Amino acid sequence: YQEGDAITHPWMTNAVEKAQTRVESHNFEIRKQLIKYDEVMNQQREVIYNFRRNVLKGYDISSEIKEMIKDTLENVIDEKVSVETYEEDWELGKIIEWLSYELRIQAKVDDLQSDIMNREVLLANLEDIVFEAYSKREEFLGSENMRKLERHSLLSVVDENWKDHLHEMDLLKEGIGLRAYGQKDPLTEYKKESYLLFEKLISNIHESVTKS
Repeated sequence: YQEGDAITHPWMTNAVEKAQTRVESHNFEIRKQLIKYDEVMNQQREVIYNFRRNVLKGYDISSEIKEMIKDTLENVIDEKVSVETYEEDWELGKIIEWLSYELRIQAKVDDLQSDIMNREVLLANLEDIVFEAYSKREEFLGSENMRKLERHSLLSVVDENWKDHLHEMDLLKEGIGLRAYGQKDPLTEYKKESYLLFEKLISNIHESVTKS
């Protein structure tokens, strides 16, 4: 063998071919995994983009806005009040504070109470307070201006929260490989946690729209 001669030894050639095959196979598996990660992201992106397109078409989205408000009010009750306890132990003042600070709606604890109380009744009373304020706002602005304001607010909220969500998804993807050390399948964990992040995104959108 002299410098510049090709390496033609059968054993060496075979070893190189096997190594090449392993590298290609490994790269293929990596690409497959990345595609699966991207599929999860693409599904979420499609949901958000479809929603944006529908808003931009100018449809009346007041019913969707009201559903978002209802969803937020349910979360507020779950966060502020332990409804599993006795009614007299409910700290309804926390909800009144939330209404004043977040929605600029002035109300009293008595407005949340009824002769018979449970979670459904409390939610209904809270919705009455909020939607009365919503109706007064629409009456003041006019229906057409209210719809324009809702579309503008919703698009702004979706875009801002979507950017934050993309950042969180990037962080999740970067760190998810570490789960393999804990004998967990990274892709399964990624799907599970990305779903939870998406649920958080939707909840944040609903809450931000309610406050705007």
